[in-house]
Amino acid sequence: MEFNYLKNILDDLFVRFESKYSPSSYQLKRQLCVLNRNEKLLIRKKILDYNIGALQVLEILCETGILSLTGYLENLPDEAEMQGIIADVLDSDDMMTLLKEIVISGTKSESINCNFQECLHQYVVDVVLRPELIRNEFITKIESQLPSNIFKEMIAFNFINELLSFHSNDDSHSINDLTQIISIQKQWNVEYQEEKFNLLTKILNNLSINHSHDIGEYLLKQLQMKEVNNWFYMLFLIKHIKEEANLVGEFKKFFKNLLKKFHEMQENNNLYLMFILARQLFHYRQENSCYKSWVKLTIGELHYNLKDQEKFTFALQALQNMIFFENDLNVLEIHAQTSITSPRGSLSLIHEYKQLLKTRINALSSPEIVMDLT
Repeated sequence: MEFNYLKNILDDLFVRFESKYSPSSYQLKRQLCVLNRNEKLLIRKKILDYNIGALQVLEILCETGILSLTGYLENLPDEAEMQGIIADVLDSDDMMTLLKEIVISGTKSESINCNFQECLHQYVVDVVLRPELIRNEFITKIESQLPSNIFKEMIAFNFINELLSFHSNDDSHSINDLTQIISIQKQWNVEYQEEKFNLLTKILNNLSINHSHDIGEYLLKQLQMKEVNNWFYMLFLIKHIKEEANLVGEFKKFFKNLLKKFHEMQENNNLYLMFILARQLFHYRQENSCYKSWVKLTIGELHYNLKDQEKFTFALQALQNMIFFENDLNVLEIHAQTSITSPRGSLSLIHEYKQLLKTRINALSSPEIVMDLT
């Protein structure tokens, strides 16, 4: 009687394996749940060499203790099969139990982790380039089922890494020169509002609800380590992190450090980077811009911040150089309206800076006017 009962279960499983379809899953789960340890072990031995087609069947076998998901995935004959299963799970909106097990298994198994990250990479590619193909926005759904540290390390930060290293076929999204980024930053922020980025925006907004500070600190770490390969998505990420006073304070500390490096090393890129990030935080991500206040404190009081005539002159010359790359009228007007406290003997330099700002504003307001760059 027992043999026939187990044989019927196995026959049922083999039919499901072949058909890749799982009818009456409730009945199957009920039958497997009542088996004792030895009976489950026998079932496991009989099915290990079979390709389990339907995800629902795999989920039931794992939930009832017939299979260990980690063991099953690691024993697959090749990585393509493992990636196929993981990709199918990511694409399914009702496989959260399996996805949870895959993510947790990835913290213990290098092979599962590598294949999961490969599937996550392809998921990010689809989110960015082919959002209409995404049937399951799994990131938000799985967050509540995982410990916070595992969710951040395995999903949130890896998702962000994929964006920061994303290789775009669009040349305008692959710009790494900071002066060119100053020129195109306004255009990028207009693009971020386009429909094609709606899914990515939704994912980032959801991530930001509970992990804004961690994400902001992670982005700062990448900036400090100079490990940014895609500035288009770095600024996209900064635009969508949730505003927090502590996080803004940490960015301001980073700006002060950039300003210090700018004067110590006399490298304009430190100044350019400070302005790019400040604009993304205080100008492009808020309706009521805080950029004007930041410019007043940073540039308007530059003399007090530096306390050195030579450093002040060098800084103002770098600001003049920036003007030729500017394409945002609002930004230029804020700079033009900001009073600069001048050290003795620097009035002519400030006047020249203000005149260049005025000329650039006129050139952008009237495209037929060509600005003299000599």
